Amino acid sequence: MTTTIDNEQKTLNVPNLRFPEFEGEWQETRLKEISKFSKERLNSIELSCSNYVTTENMLQDYKGIVSATNLPTNTNVVKFSKGDVLLSNIRPYLKKVWYADRNGGCSADVFVFKA
Repeated sequence: MTTTIDNEQKTLNVPNLRFPEFEGEWQETRLKEISKFSKERLNSIELSCSNYVTTENMLQDYKGIVSATNLPTNTNVVKFSKGDVLLSNIRPYLKKVWYADRNGGCSADVFVFKA
């Protein structure tokens, strides 16, 4: 979006598609300034098919997850909590991203970001 201020053209950092509750320009921020990369671990004994996430059960194009078909045994996995953002680190162009609505664990090929 461009605007004219004092007879000068200025390009604003404003998206074409916008939620009505947001106003003004976007503020550019580094991910590390607003979240933390989780390294917490969880014993796989505490998992079920509904709270274990791998790149295989993450759906493309931000569409969430489906239940896992198998679980790891006798190992520790990366822990996530409700409200965390999970991101597949394999083939990022598939856009496998999920906003966790529950607590659980995930494989090492899934990044967990805590807001």
